[in-house]
Amino acid sequence: MAVVVLAVVLALAFPEVVFGGKTMLPGNVAGVMGQAPPYGFEGEEPADNFRLDRGASAWQIEPWTDKSRQAYGDGDIPLWNPNAGAGAPLLANMQSAVFNPLRLPVLISSSPYMWDLYLLGRFLLGGLAAFLFARRLGMVAPAGLVTGAGYILSGYFMLYSNDHWLDVYLVLPLVLYAVEIIIRHGRASGVALLAAAVAFSLLAGMPESSMLTLLLAGGYAAYRLASSALEEGDPRAAARRGLLLSMGFVAGFALAAP
Repeated sequence: MAVVVLAVVLALAFPEVVFGGKTMLPGNVAGVMGQAPPYGFEGEEPADNFRLDRGASAWQIEPWTDKSRQAYGDGDIPLWNPNAGAGAPLLANMQSAVFNPLRLPVLISSSPYMWDLYLLGRFLLGGLAAFLFARRLGMVAPAGLVTGAGYILSGYFMLYSNDHWLDVYLVLPLVLYAVEIIIRHGRASGVALLAAAVAFSLLAGMPESSMLTLLLAGGYAAYRLASSALEEGDPRAAARRGLLLSMGFVAGFALAAP
């Protein structure tokens, strides 16, 4: 039910893409940050009120992803980009996010349909994660759906819908959900989910955003661990949960170590 509702919400938020044959790709952009026209350009720059940073994806993310797809297609790991100056790291660049599992559609094909599937699909996954987190906190289903829809349709996400760093923020609810699973149930299975969510955040390719969101998640984990320990009065159970949380975060960094 949540997936269907969130999919309908996204279709209503992006009707030109879902129904009108448009794409979320900005195409060739000559301006800076999507606002300044090219140097010496005397014509009228087409207005784009929904994507304030068209340049980031047109200049960087799309070309890097194309190079990664070519390398994978040749049976290689995308270590090096020979087309940037005299050559530049691709895997070690981090922002190229060559191991980001969310980009699987565009690593298979560079068609606008695949790009839209990736860009909109991550909104759907982020909304579902926010819904699950809200439900785990005790919200009823309608409140959880409002939480999920409100999160993915926030103004910042809509204005930068074509930028890759939103992957980090859209994974954040999954990290918090995994923390809550460990705090409430103390199960080792929660460690695997937390590790995967942390790895997804780091593999998204924006270290600044990952640092902020993982600091937030770590603070939330510390708060929930302390509050649950005070409520239950069981130091051994709190210590076990703290160990599981630590294992999840460390394992997530280890998975993203490449």
